[in-house]
Amino acid sequence: FVSSRGHLGDGKGGVQLCPHEFIEVIEAAGVSLTRLPFDGDRSWSARFLRLIDSSPFVRPYGRSLADDIVRAVQQRPVDYVFLNQEFLAPVAPLIRPKLPAGCRIVILSHGAEITDLLHSVRLRHRLPLSRRLLPTPNLLLGRVLASEQRLREEIDAVCTIAPFDADLERWFGARRVAWI
Repeated sequence: FVSSRGHLGDGKGGVQLCPHEFIEVIEAAGVSLTRLPFDGDRSWSARFLRLIDSSPFVRPYGRSLADDIVRAVQQRPVDYVFLNQEFLAPVAPLIRPKLPAGCRIVILSHGAEITDLLHSVRLRHRLPLSRRLLPTPNLLLGRVLASEQRLREEIDAVCTIAPFDADLERWFGARRVAWI
């Protein structure tokens, strides 16, 4: 279960509640989970890249995360790698070739990134100045949509928290989709 360390905390926000609910459901299904928390990429280069490209897929995790996942899978054979949240989808093509045959990559979606971005563009005039300064929001909207669709090629399944998101994932081309 790969997740940002902050999302596994005791906070009462959606980014903390959703992972805990996903963990409960997965463990109730009889799957034994190994948690792999990580810290976000706070390097100067990542911060700079996010200033000029505010896509949620631009370096949200450190460069070693893919290697950390592969190392964890090699230490203890697993059937699934659960990636908590959509922004981790870019790690899938990095780990896919190094996973054992039959190991599945599953995105645990809190909602597609494109929907949050669309709300930001639609409500732009009501947002704080920091969100209004997103570079080229319309161009970013198109790039994020294309990224989400392309990244589904390396994902075996997506689990969402709402029927709307499940429909959106099917539209993106996800192979298997479920919602809880």
